[in-house]
Amino acid sequence: MEKGALISATYYTIYSIFVFYQQSLTRNFRGSSQAFLSVVTIFSAIGMLGQLAYFIYYGWNVSWLESLAICAGSIVIGAIVGSILERVVGGLAIVFLGFAAVPICGYMMFQTIPN
Repeated sequence: MEKGALISATYYTIYSIFVFYQQSLTRNFRGSSQAFLSVVTIFSAIGMLGQLAYFIYYGWNVSWLESLAICAGSIVIGAIVGSILERVVGGLAIVFLGFAAVPICGYMMFQTIPN
């Protein structure tokens, strides 16, 4: 895997961590604001579509094997980094940070895909 692919995979992993925590909040929501739940649900659904689009686009344009490796690696690394991050800042903070991080990382993960 070349340097450009590693950078793109890093953005994908960060992106996946934030999307995971937003999806987790929608499954375990205990708040009273249904409007906030709706926003997080829509945002996490769009994030999941972004993950799928990245997987297909990367596989189609670079390599299906690398695309699978990036997705599998992001699950393992994301679980480790996500659990550490959750202990440091908390799950709800990750959800709120995700509203800024998901669009930025989404843009960057597509921009850094090797040609």
